[in-house]
Amino acid sequence: MDRHDINIKQQMSSGPLRKEGFTQELMHKIEKRIDQQKRQKRTWLFAISGLCFALFAAIFVIQPYLQPQSDSLTTINASGTMNASSGSTQMMGQAEMKTALLLALRSDHPSDENYPQEYSTYRTILIAGKSNKAEQVAGGSGLLVPVGQDFWRIDNAVLEPMKDQQLELLNAYPVKEPSASVSLTSDLTEYSRISEKVLFAGNQYISIAETKVTKDGSKNHKLKVLDINSLERTPYHEKESGLSLQELLYSSDLQRMKNAVRNNREESVALNADSSWGIARQPGKWKALKQMETTSSEDRKIVLEELKVPLPYNLVSYDVLCCSWQEIKQIQPAAVDALSSPDKDVVVILTQTQIIVYPYQNGIVNDPMLNISLQEGEKLVMAHWALPNYVEKWKVEVTEQLK
Repeated sequence: MDRHDINIKQQMSSGPLRKEGFTQELMHKIEKRIDQQKRQKRTWLFAISGLCFALFAAIFVIQPYLQPQSDSLTTINASGTMNASSGSTQMMGQAEMKTALLLALRSDHPSDENYPQEYSTYRTILIAGKSNKAEQVAGGSGLLVPVGQDFWRIDNAVLEPMKDQQLELLNAYPVKEPSASVSLTSDLTEYSRISEKVLFAGNQYISIAETKVTKDGSKNHKLKVLDINSLERTPYHEKESGLSLQELLYSSDLQRMKNAVRNNREESVALNADSSWGIARQPGKWKALKQMETTSSEDRKIVLEELKVPLPYNLVSYDVLCCSWQEIKQIQPAAVDALSSPDKDVVVILTQTQIIVYPYQNGIVNDPMLNISLQEGEKLVMAHWALPNYVEKWKVEVTEQLK
């Protein structure tokens, strides 16, 4: 009780009231005090309300910072949709294939009523980007190979074989020039059949598997590496031996290849020997293979063993995968082979039944840009990349040749 209340109480409790009863002064004091108490109560209510509002606002502002961080982060995939991913944040824009890929595939066929011996056919496919997808720009039969600044065709030669002979010899020629017959020599008379099939087609060298069948029925298989120019209208005997690893070492910038095997006795012997060797596709890479022959005199089959030799750029270009085989298998468990572009914009995965093009942005984006069906048993024998400045040129020229 403050002094105002004490004063009023004293006045109301003093002796008998005077005749005036409640004086005007006393009534005024009572009314004034009641009004003061009401105003004080309203002030406290306003203060408490203001404090509560301030506390609520503060909690609302700092609440996001008090929540634990979620393990689930959001990224944008190649098609622009939102995907949840764990670990680090990786924001990705629209994927785009800026390079182009020229592939060639080989199919091996058994003999049939129309063809008495097994034979091989080829087809070439050009893949390039279109918006944020990829497309098969062109495709057709035969092998179309980029050699220097031009394109060459490699196909079975137009031959006039001798009687009782079957000859399937490869011929190469620039697409700007017509094909011509390959010259034959009389030293082929002992053979009833000679066939060649492509294992690898680079932009300067080609690797082939050759089978010879003598007239008494015995077979001989051999791998060869040849300069593509040597296939152009060349008499057969001039390309019979092929190039040795040693020749390539001393005729080009393959010193790195020699140094890599200098301390490996087994591979050094292979380099210096005039043995059969070739280049063929293994999962994710082109590799040098040496030929080990069986002891059977009737059918000397090819047994291949990998040479631990790094193939240099002038033999195989852009042959480095941008990601691990484990990552490829996580994206596509059925993968048997894979390629990645020099610009690291796409990864091309091959299964037994299809070719699948995936975007690559600091990792394979699991949003396929293109699927191409493979024929049963098709094997990859060529893969050439066009850098962005050459893509349009390849589109025009390859489409013209494969139409």
